Amino acid sequence: MKKIIKQRNLLFLYNFNKLLFDNACFIIYNEIVVIIMEYLKEVTIKDIETLIELNIKTWKETYKNILPVSFLESLHKNKKELIKEEEERFIDDKLDGTRKYLFILDEESVGYLIISRCDIEEYNGLGEINALYLTKKVQNKGYGKKILEKALKELKSMGFMEVIIGCINESSSNKFFLSHGAKYLCQRKRYIMDLEVSENIYLYEL
Repeated sequence: MKKIIKQRNLLFLYNFNKLLFDNACFIIYNEIVVIIMEYLKEVTIKDIETLIELNIKTWKETYKNILPVSFLESLHKNKKELIKEEEERFIDDKLDGTRKYLFILDEESVGYLIISRCDIEEYNGLGEINALYLTKKVQNKGYGKKILEKALKELKSMGFMEVIIGCINESSSNKFFLSHGAKYLCQRKRYIMDLEVSENIYLYEL
């Protein structure tokens, strides 16, 4: 929801959506002050299509020349099915403590975050960052670090003192997590749909 307040010939634009960030960018032009908010918005059932669209877009950008073109193209072709599957497990995800967020920048969804209890057998009882993705146009601007910090803080508040994250072997995200305090544990094979990939597992100790 936006609220506009006029005071002393200045126009203030403020966003009152649920925030996990306290950051704002102030732009002043001809006595107009615009506050551009960046925040994480918890996904509702109405946001699922946006979440899936971001999933498809960020995967095509992130894994270009890493995963097969045919696989990445299949994500778009299966969009309706992916939305339906996400809708069907929405309540179960809520009940088991999975938290999903859209990253909003200047009223546009440009990324997403998913955190939960880890369901990998050997790491049972740990927290997990299941997904942290940003669209290409907002990468390398410090947003990834902010979201990572919020994710770890949120997982700690959920009672987890150790958190893992998996990262596809050839992704540039491996350098990102290592440079932000992650400890390499091992490499494992996993399936994404019918595609087998190599994934590096990293650990955060909170």
